[in-house]
Amino acid sequence: ALLPVVLGSFGVTGHRLWFSSSLLFLALIWAVIALSLRRPENRALTAQQARSSPVMAAFFWILLEIPIQLPLLLVLLGLWPQQDMALYTTSLVFNLFQAAYVLAQLVHAEMSLPSV
Repeated sequence: ALLPVVLGSFGVTGHRLWFSSSLLFLALIWAVIALSLRRPENRALTAQQARSSPVMAAFFWILLEIPIQLPLLLVLLGLWPQQDMALYTTSLVFNLFQAAYVLAQLVHAEMSLPSV
């Protein structure tokens, strides 16, 4: 979220600022996904969630991941440089919504566990 602020403080501006921020943000997203799915228990949990609730899995992977990653890719392609900030912000907002969704799932899972 703060990548443009940090890079801007080093004098990076314009399309280079948003290109660099988008590239780093996209790399961070893919690193988190890859590192998470490297653990067998996370792979098993992801597969189990997709089987038990395919609609929610589709919501997560299609309706959240695409709006997070597509705007970043559009910035990287440089098709609409005047929209770089808006595209980056769109990605960031969907990423925050995704984080809230994951947190809500964790809270719900914890509250659904039987008391000991």
